[in-house]
Amino acid sequence: MPAVGIIKEVTCVISGVLLVFNIDNPLTKLCPAKTTITVTSGTSKSTSTSRSSSHSTSFSTSRSTSKSSSRSTSTSTIFVGSSTSIVVPGSTLTVPTTSSSVPLTTSTSASSPSSSSVVISTSTSVPSTSSVESTSSSEIPTTSSSIVSPSTSSSTSAATPTGYDAFNCPSDLPLSCSNTTAIADTCCFESPGGLILQTQFWDVSPATGPNNSWTIHGLWPDNCDGTYEQYCDPAREYTNLTQILQSYGRQDLVDYSLTYWASNSGPAETFWEHEFGKHGTCMSTFDTQCYPNYTPGAEVVDFFNRTISLFKDLPSYDWLAAAGIVPSTTVQYTLAQFENALAPHHGGNKPYVGCSGGQVDELWYYYYVQGSLQEGNYVPTAYGSSSCPASFWYYPKGYTAPTTTTSNPTASATATACSTASATPFVGKGYLNVYNAAGTKQGFVISTGKWLLSGTPATYRTSTTTGQGPFTLTTSKGLCAVQADSSLFCDASVTTGAQFYSDGSSLQYNSSDIFSATSTPSGTAQGTIFAGDSMAVDITLQWQTIC
Repeated sequence: MPAVGIIKEVTCVISGVLLVFNIDNPLTKLCPAKTTITVTSGTSKSTSTSRSSSHSTSFSTSRSTSKSSSRSTSTSTIFVGSSTSIVVPGSTLTVPTTSSSVPLTTSTSASSPSSSSVVISTSTSVPSTSSVESTSSSEIPTTSSSIVSPSTSSSTSAATPTGYDAFNCPSDLPLSCSNTTAIADTCCFESPGGLILQTQFWDVSPATGPNNSWTIHGLWPDNCDGTYEQYCDPAREYTNLTQILQSYGRQDLVDYSLTYWASNSGPAETFWEHEFGKHGTCMSTFDTQCYPNYTPGAEVVDFFNRTISLFKDLPSYDWLAAAGIVPSTTVQYTLAQFENALAPHHGGNKPYVGCSGGQVDELWYYYYVQGSLQEGNYVPTAYGSSSCPASFWYYPKGYTAPTTTTSNPTASATATACSTASATPFVGKGYLNVYNAAGTKQGFVISTGKWLLSGTPATYRTSTTTGQGPFTLTTSKGLCAVQADSSLFCDASVTTGAQFYSDGSSLQYNSSDIFSATSTPSGTAQGTIFAGDSMAVDITLQWQTIC
């Protein structure tokens, strides 16, 4: 028989908020996981749980969050019978001195000698069956897009997670992109973007990052076939990533990114925002629903953690230097030299080597993943082919390449730097910019042939050496075609590309430079482009040569 004054209660976390119920309270059914505790009225009570592969959250008069491989969870002492405030980003729990009810339901009031009223101040939501006394809070860093809990998020991710726990995944899952049957749990199986790329820059002019290191471009999901999703959840295109990382006590990630995730144009944080908004929101295991006890911005921390940890495991500069390949203004290198120096460190798999204007500027390392992106095993693989010529320059950072170069004593080929001022339109590679009927530029064409107002334009290549036509257009997705409904479409499935012409600067099809769309897209929406003027909005597609 229990001692006098001993009361049994249930604790649980809902939407990141620690709640305590009398064991007889019917609201305990709301708890996804319960801990039954025994407490004496007027004394302290504390709970401590430990769980491998879970997010670590510490509640006290202030809140700190850490992530590690053990991911343990502990809850600080809460004194019943004294006024205590527990502050977390976006929520405040207050345990008043005198109260005997828990006002969390519209119809039920549970009382006990030690139960206390709970006042919640948060921008997240608890289940709709509860009534919450709410006040404003400024704990969550300001963002142009609200950070919301899984229960209120209107995510438009490429795949809707169904497993709801990216930190307790089975060990026998197949590698991403290699499953023979459908995998339902997309919190533990990255889909559809199961081919993961850790991408790196070598920026020469303007230079970014240390002179003896490549820098981070991003972490990208590819749909296992060369296609990819982008901008999958506008609600999570955050504009305060530094604040989010700092709110989790991860100034180390901010400091590292300022050095190694640098931008060659504009603030570094703007670059990070672009990368997370475009790519991070399309990764299924980073969806907010994959966090059992989600707190706002947790997926941002994991995105940075994983991007940086992979980058640290890929010291490209050191591997190249060990093979005698160092930046130079007098010696060119071959694609085979780069691939042979890097492949042994990536499971024998050659990374993609990217060049622009005869200079190397990018590396892409490919992986399949077993489990979630947060904690899964990354298995190196190879995909695609390089865009570099047989020999190219690996210039030191800060070097300004001349317009033309003389014959190199150690290379048979003579490199000529690209000059956009004198380049012939539609020869080589360039962007297709969209102009409206008034002659105002309104975005560009992306690699699938769709119209986008802002972001990153796609590189188009032509088959002409004169710029006259007929010629084909090719993107990273494949050849471009004009389909039966007159829509522009670029994809690896296209075997015969459409025949295009130019009138000097504008793209032509069927003797016309007029293309059209049903409407002008807005935000991150993509518009379908049609050949001819059959749709409501007339546009032209004008060439911009790039090096």
